[in-house]
Amino acid sequence: MFANRRLFVNASLRIPLSRIILTAVLSSSGPVAAQSTASVNVTANVVPSCTLLSLPSFNFGNVISKAKIDRTGNIQLRCTKNTPYQVFISEGNLQLGDSGSRHLTRGDWARLGYQIYSQPTYAVADIWQRMQIQGYRHVAGVGTGQIQQLPVYARLHPDPAGLPPQGTYTDTLTVSIEY
Repeated sequence: MFANRRLFVNASLRIPLSRIILTAVLSSSGPVAAQSTASVNVTANVVPSCTLLSLPSFNFGNVISKAKIDRTGNIQLRCTKNTPYQVFISEGNLQLGDSGSRHLTRGDWARLGYQIYSQPTYAVADIWQRMQIQGYRHVAGVGTGQIQQLPVYARLHPDPAGLPPQGTYTDTLTVSIEY
């Protein structure tokens, strides 16, 4: 009977060899490697900038009377946030001094008068100018970092004395932004 008891004690102490090896591997930490750390500086410089994204195109269509013809459009721009800007529009191809007048021409001296305005009132004080001239205006603003739209109003002013000769009349304007 005593011998059976011994077998019972030995049987309860029996641990599989795979469990002993796994435990030994997991509990072994080994030597620790040395460490060294350093900082990396990261910088960026946001500079003031403005970009004209799209410009209006004005077509007054067929002119058959001396009535005024109005058109509207938008200048789209994007400026870095908090960047002040000014937008100017040139006088076009036929510049008659610093009068601020604009003309569509057909390639000779025949012309149709028109004007570009910053406000829908079409007042002389709201004529959008190529540079800051006393009594005329440019459009100023501050960038938001997003696309901004500036409305532009165009008015054809046919000569009250009568229409010029038939033909296609054109002009080209230059838009500039200063910031």
